[in-house]
Amino acid sequence: MGLGRQLGRGIGWFAEKLLAGCFALVFAFFLYQGLLSSWSWLPPAITLFLAALLLSRLWRLAGRFRPERVDEPGEVLEVFQLELLLLCATYLLLEITGSAGSPLYPVLFLLLAAIGGFDSSLISRIALVSAAICLELILWWRADAIGLQRLIIHLASISGFPFVVGLLEWTWTASERRKRKAEMDKLIQETERQAEEYRLSGMTSFKTETPIEKRREDLQRSSVRQVGISVGNMLEVMEAALQPHKAALYLLSTDESTVTLKDARPSKDALVDKLDAREGIIGGILKQCGPILLNNLRKSYEGLTYYRHNPQVRKFVGVPVLDRKDQHLRGILLADRKVDVAFGEQDKELLQVVAREISRIVDTERILNQMDAIRNEAEELSDATKGLIEAVTLQQVVDEVTQSARQIFREADFCAIALEEAEGRPLVIRAVNASVDFEEWQHAHLQAEVPWGNHLCSLSIRKGLILPDAAYHKRSQSKKKIFGGKLDPPGLRSVKVAPLKLASSEEGRCIGALILGSTQSTYFTDRGGRAEDVKRTMETISNIAAISIQNAMRYELLEQLATTDGLTGLHNHRRFQEMLEDEVEAAKRYESKLSLMLVDIDHFKKVNDTYGHPMGDQVLKRVARVLDEFARTTDRVCRYGGEEFTVIMPQTDKSGAQLLAERFRIEIREQKFKADEGEFSVTLSAGICTCPDQARHKQELIDKTDQALYHAKDHGRDQTVHYADIRPAPHKQRHQADNQNVEASDET
Repeated sequence: MGLGRQLGRGIGWFAEKLLAGCFALVFAFFLYQGLLSSWSWLPPAITLFLAALLLSRLWRLAGRFRPERVDEPGEVLEVFQLELLLLCATYLLLEITGSAGSPLYPVLFLLLAAIGGFDSSLISRIALVSAAICLELILWWRADAIGLQRLIIHLASISGFPFVVGLLEWTWTASERRKRKAEMDKLIQETERQAEEYRLSGMTSFKTETPIEKRREDLQRSSVRQVGISVGNMLEVMEAALQPHKAALYLLSTDESTVTLKDARPSKDALVDKLDAREGIIGGILKQCGPILLNNLRKSYEGLTYYRHNPQVRKFVGVPVLDRKDQHLRGILLADRKVDVAFGEQDKELLQVVAREISRIVDTERILNQMDAIRNEAEELSDATKGLIEAVTLQQVVDEVTQSARQIFREADFCAIALEEAEGRPLVIRAVNASVDFEEWQHAHLQAEVPWGNHLCSLSIRKGLILPDAAYHKRSQSKKKIFGGKLDPPGLRSVKVAPLKLASSEEGRCIGALILGSTQSTYFTDRGGRAEDVKRTMETISNIAAISIQNAMRYELLEQLATTDGLTGLHNHRRFQEMLEDEVEAAKRYESKLSLMLVDIDHFKKVNDTYGHPMGDQVLKRVARVLDEFARTTDRVCRYGGEEFTVIMPQTDKSGAQLLAERFRIEIREQKFKADEGEFSVTLSAGICTCPDQARHKQELIDKTDQALYHAKDHGRDQTVHYADIRPAPHKQRHQADNQNVEASDET
């Protein structure tokens, strides 16, 4: 039984792989011997057998349309066998109808042309052409009446038809592919343009006949893209502030079973794209719904499941990203380090700020999507709010809001924003966009403080309502005050004040007011019965403005955290490097002088040892304040690291830099510090170098300034030394790597 099964498999394999080829060889032998014409029973027998083979091959090819056989190998061989059998059938027809002189030769050429257009395999084409040439030579050998010239024509046609048609088919396909690609690129560009319009304006395509579902899909796609861009920007700020090995955002799936990598800095390399939400340290953060800070991770620690391989990370901090409305978990924001620099509480707070900002970004996009539902009521809002998406700084945002509001309310003559920049402080008129009639008022009152009182701005902010309800021009004079006192713009007869209310605040806290006005007394009341539409549009504008203003404030706060020294409030070391690079390039471009001063507090370690580190911090703060107060407006004072400070002095030569350094040194020496152990004072040593006289590029300027400071410290301290005055040049160099200075600052 086993032998029979093996024999059956062998016969099946022969029928599948070799039967068609063997038949072609036997057919060629019969044709060569002339048996098809001498044995009358042979042509019908061959015809039946050939028909059976063709049907079996067609059946096998048709079966490949079934899903389970789509990827099954052997398709090229099956197509070749079918083509070979069709070629044999054609030559059988030619032999029956007159051999080499048959009038049905066009059938052969049509078959070869079809093979050239259908079969994409070059090897199959060459094999079929070779078989056709062999059969043609057999016919010619047996036919005495066919001349050599006709044979050459036949052979040329047989050889050329498959390849010429194949070339034409390839050319046409390539042309169509390029045409389709161009059409697809154009369609993609148009789709992106439309999506961008949806995203920036919210309702621009209301005027088109685009289906509602298509508009909603475009808006959603564009919103997702914009969220990705904004999240990337926040991760870059976090990377600049923390200098981590990896900073990443993982978003929680809707069923809360997995987390997916949304974005990472500096790259996504080595990170897992999707993992179980219950595993590792990420699972711990999600379970307790709170931050985790670990500074003593073992190298063998296996909880960092978001890495593909053990990353040898030593420090980790992660915080949950929570929904602003119901505090529902949305994801995880994390950062880690390989270097032995611990994360502190400030770093954790920074991550929490970024996490809240990401949640606000998502909420902003949600509000923009909701705006699409009211596009029929405020279609102009779309074009007018495009600039808000691109605005980054606070001033850019408020300027864009006032400009957009006047674009929406086209006949409005006046628009302004008053902000409460610090809680409890007076309002400040931060932006004004008005007609030329208010130009003088704008120049006089822009950035003016508005005291709290019984005026429309104050009442609107405190009540959280759009005021006034009644017509402005009909109110009594005492109730027409917009800003109060002499701050009110003259000539306005219609006014609406909308509060800038924070949606995230539980008490509905307002951070300012949007003021819109017109010289027409019926501007808000006589608008075709659309007074409620005007109110809703103002609410929409004020809501978007409030979110954008809050985002801008927090973005500026993050920027400040990334570039400011936490203890002294001066520019930090990273910002110093950036500013010095810019100033050196500017000095080269304009061929001007640039001096760099590096100052060091003498015997600062002794101050810490004698009076304690808290008193040492007070000394650092006092020195920083004196340097900042006595520096010129063009100078840049930075904390270099530890007890060292730098002053970048553009357009300052040697004598000017030395004069300023002496002012610093004398003023610091006169400062008195009171401690429990008694009163004491400190002195400064300063080193200076000037570019391009003694240095040609940034690093050389830093090194030589450092050498000048070393000379001052080595020759008595409490003095100023310029690099040009050192004779001979020092052989020692006290300067160390920037990272060491930053670490010394951290220890302080």
